[in-house]
Amino acid sequence: MTRLTDASTDAPAGAGTLPHPPLPRWVALEGACNVRDLGGYPTRDGSQVRRGLLYRGDSPHRVAGEDIAILRALGITTVVDLRREDEVTRQGRGPVAEWAEVVLHLPLPQQPAGSPSSPTAGVPEDLGDLYRAYLEHAGRELALLVGVLAKPRALPALVHCFAGKDRTGLVSALVLSVLGVDEELVAADYAASALVRDRFLDLAGAELVGPGADPSSLDRDDPRLDADPGVMLELLAWLTDRYGGPEAYLRAAGASPEDLAALRARLVAPTA
Repeated sequence: MTRLTDASTDAPAGAGTLPHPPLPRWVALEGACNVRDLGGYPTRDGSQVRRGLLYRGDSPHRVAGEDIAILRALGITTVVDLRREDEVTRQGRGPVAEWAEVVLHLPLPQQPAGSPSSPTAGVPEDLGDLYRAYLEHAGRELALLVGVLAKPRALPALVHCFAGKDRTGLVSALVLSVLGVDEELVAADYAASALVRDRFLDLAGAELVGPGADPSSLDRDDPRLDADPGVMLELLAWLTDRYGGPEAYLRAAGASPEDLAALRARLVAPTA
């Protein structure tokens, strides 16, 4: 029942192309549009990220019917939900949480503890500023996520937020970087969310504008919906300048060397 589409041959409807192969493989679903396998990317040492073990995605709360069978066939045992509490309350967790062995709700704070609790209070308008805010204030959560994914029975796992672009994109970039994937490919993986932007807005438009609002009022050109690879490249450069790189950042945040090594061992297929 598992259906995987490769962006180079059979991408989701309306998708374009990416500049750097290999291109990501989407899981073809009706109720979600940005669920994809993080496997297949080459690493700097000539190895490859294993397929079928780590998925990134938009929220699966809309999936039903055949979608459920497709997701079950992926064998997902761990779900990491990065949405805020208010998002989970409004949208629900979705059926994947009903069968996964581990469901970790791990909202990523973008403000210091004790800051205003409104979801939009203090939220940066610029995506680069937003991602830096997450990194500055969500180190504990990101280190915990590494520890969860490194556990022996944690994989296959699905990491998701609402759109699967910003919070999930940040986590994916950190993980791929730790696995040894080149920065250009990490940025290309982030940018792949732009290929399903229109379909996501069709699926989630009513949720984005809020209860009672007209979905047609949604600004489909809002720059916060972008996924420019240059933003991710600048963020990775900032991480290197400020912390010494993604792995050094995660270690400083509390991720153990043993967990980072275990994550690589489980997710990277060594050179033959």
